[in-house]
Amino acid sequence: MDPISIKPETLMITALSEEGEGIGRLDGMAVFVPGVLPGETVECLLVEQKKNYARGRLTRVLTASPSRVSPPCPYFPECGGCQLQHLDYPGQLEAKRVTVQDALERIGGFKGVDVPLTLGMAEPFRYRNNGQYHIRRVNGRVRIGFFKAGTHEVIDIADCLIQPEINSRVVAVVRDWAESTGVSTYNPKTQEGILRHLMIRHSNVTGGLMVVLVATSKTLQGSDALVERLRGEVSGIESIVLNTNTKPGGQVLGPQNKVLYGNERILGELDGFHFGISPLSFFQVNTEQTRVLYQKAVEFAGLSGGETVFDVYSGIGTISLSLSRQAQKVYGIESVRPAVEDAVENAKRAGLDHVEFIAGRAEDVMPRLAEQGVRPDVVVLDPPRKGCEPEVLRTLLDMKPEKIVYVSCKPSTLARDLKVLCGGGESGLEAAAYELVAVQPVDLFGGTGHVETCVLLSLVVSPKSSGSL
Repeated sequence: MDPISIKPETLMITALSEEGEGIGRLDGMAVFVPGVLPGETVECLLVEQKKNYARGRLTRVLTASPSRVSPPCPYFPECGGCQLQHLDYPGQLEAKRVTVQDALERIGGFKGVDVPLTLGMAEPFRYRNNGQYHIRRVNGRVRIGFFKAGTHEVIDIADCLIQPEINSRVVAVVRDWAESTGVSTYNPKTQEGILRHLMIRHSNVTGGLMVVLVATSKTLQGSDALVERLRGEVSGIESIVLNTNTKPGGQVLGPQNKVLYGNERILGELDGFHFGISPLSFFQVNTEQTRVLYQKAVEFAGLSGGETVFDVYSGIGTISLSLSRQAQKVYGIESVRPAVEDAVENAKRAGLDHVEFIAGRAEDVMPRLAEQGVRPDVVVLDPPRKGCEPEVLRTLLDMKPEKIVYVSCKPSTLARDLKVLCGGGESGLEAAAYELVAVQPVDLFGGTGHVETCVLLSLVVSPKSSGSL
């Protein structure tokens, strides 16, 4: 992006945004600058200016943070996959803690909340079990990699440091095959071309790999040769799948899979349970830190064995199964039917008959269960980045479970939803139904600005008070 100012502006960076950008102020206006750290004084050129904020491009660090390090990745900061590789890992954990604290105070209106240090990983590299790569042909050469920061231009990546090393071998084989066959790659502007994406998933049970080729067609010319090359040149291949995605836009996968080799699923393990993972399954990308996150959720739930638990946005049942060991009954509620089908199979594989999965919107399913006399003692929420639907929050305020455990992947939407549940937002129902008891950030995405947060809410209004459910 071309600068809109010729003269560099000097900024004192005071914080990091949720996206890992530095925040400074210029004449009272917030300026977001990638690649800088709190406590630094920097020069930047303004590249975008809106009514209430601006964006800058770093030109010089005048005073560096003691936590600044040389980024280990040769593609940083050009690649948009990571935002914080210039910050040492203890600094990353503190920055994420501050991000959560700031969201709760600024958006949620909470004061004096004790947010402890983010729970970090032993090794903040090579942690992803799922890599999704874009494929483009540029000037006749095939690129397989990730988007350049702030653009849809694909950077050719030989080795990504947050992916397993073996991914680089898969990428090299697919790139060489695409070059030699001349297969067309998808152009999002013209919506023409065949090969769109490459996805590589890993099993922490067998150590095997699933390779998914995403294309606009149901067949891929030359795929037999690619299958043979992958099997011959990459160890541990358990599954090769052709996924068809004909829709324009940024969604990586389409609804249809064709198995080219092996099975359509690999196995993942969490908390001693095995989960069947298809190309379309949502499974947290950092298995070891997901254990930490879910253990915290179970701890916050404080189950004694006699409780009924609703797991809302339950996906393929990962949290539901973890809760099942200490609950009398668990209901997993999920709107995506294929995920529910996977969850049912996962519970069956584990031999659990007190875990039930229901397909539907939580705001519809929960009142229906209440009409049948089913009331939750504890509700666990694990929504996508956009947070909970307002109807879900209203239903919870009317149902009044004794505890709510909220597992969040975006601090701002977490704080927004907690404001409603704890009485500071427009709920349309009685205020101050819940109090915020505990907060714990967990790092699942080293090198990036993303942070997961587990929160415990406790009911302060009597469960016997009025309500329509």
